[in-house]
Amino acid sequence: MKTKDEIQAVIGLNVRKAREAMGISQFDLALESELHRNMIDLIERGQTMPTVYTLLKVAKALNTSIEALVKGVD
Repeated sequence: MKTKDEIQAVIGLNVRKAREAMGISQFDLALESELHRNMIDLIERGQTMPTVYTLLKVAKALNTSIEALVKGVD
């Protein structure tokens, strides 16, 4: 099983890839997800473990699923 830090890194990478694939900035993602840009930055850098609610907001803003954002965590 991955460590907490490894899980955070995987989620962050998945969020960043999905955001970049949409061609939007962290600021745009923050606006769409109704989160602070600093939170998006912390998630993408693997510095925080987002709650399920936060992941749901990010996934919805990225037109994807929570499952896609946690892919590779197992």
